[in-house]
Amino acid sequence: MKTFIYENKPTEYCYGCGACKEICHAKAITMVADKEGFLYPQINSAICTNCGLCEKICPTQEENIYKLFHSCPQHVNAAWNKNLADRLESTSGGIFFLLANQCINDGGVVYGVALDEELHAKHVRISSQQELYCLRGSKYVQSDTQETFQQIKQDLLSGTYVLYSGTPCQIAGLRLFLRKDYEELITIDLVCHGVPSPYIFKEHIHYIEKKEKDKITDFKFRAKKNPVGEVTPNTSSENANQYIIIGEQTIFATLSNKDISIENHVLHAISRLPNV
Repeated sequence: MKTFIYENKPTEYCYGCGACKEICHAKAITMVADKEGFLYPQINSAICTNCGLCEKICPTQEENIYKLFHSCPQHVNAAWNKNLADRLESTSGGIFFLLANQCINDGGVVYGVALDEELHAKHVRISSQQELYCLRGSKYVQSDTQETFQQIKQDLLSGTYVLYSGTPCQIAGLRLFLRKDYEELITIDLVCHGVPSPYIFKEHIHYIEKKEKDKITDFKFRAKKNPVGEVTPNTSSENANQYIIIGEQTIFATLSNKDISIENHVLHAISRLPNV
């Protein structure tokens, strides 16, 4: 019985998208963090039925790479949010916030990444405009897709419009998991430099807390300081303090920018894909 999803490629090719875990009817696959905090699938060979579904929907497989690259027409538009307040609260041009609001206004739901109480990055389902604030702003760390692929499938089967935001690798995993196109699905990916280590991010937070003697409750990876768009990381604390951190002077940013803390699969990434 197999113990890895793909026998023909090394572990570092895995994107950690979680599609294999979500497709497994036997519940034989779990996503487990390695020593750097990156999530990788592990198979319980005692309950695995060897059906092969996990390999069939894995975005690292050559036959899937071809389908993903040739399934959508390539067309590019450029835009930004005209609302200055929206742009200042967003990492870049504020387009995600506009699209997400429109999706919810049309009766749809939005999936994106939020930081939980422990500052772990996780994909969550949002159905109201009041909840959208937690999805705003880029999170420069690997997110856990949790059970969102299954949730998205149920939403789509019920005819609900879905807007899904994630990395190209996560969107590739979602599309392969669904195994068909849905008119109700809109995906938003980003120009991905790679996902930094969740372990190093966690240690970075611990360092700030120890230095400031305060509990960090929120972290903005790129907070805009003025309408021109100057950005810098900052945090919010339990004692309602804010600590401004100059990004280029932090170990976390330095390791990420030099690709030292970036997950190995980025070196082999082939999933920067066009989306519908």
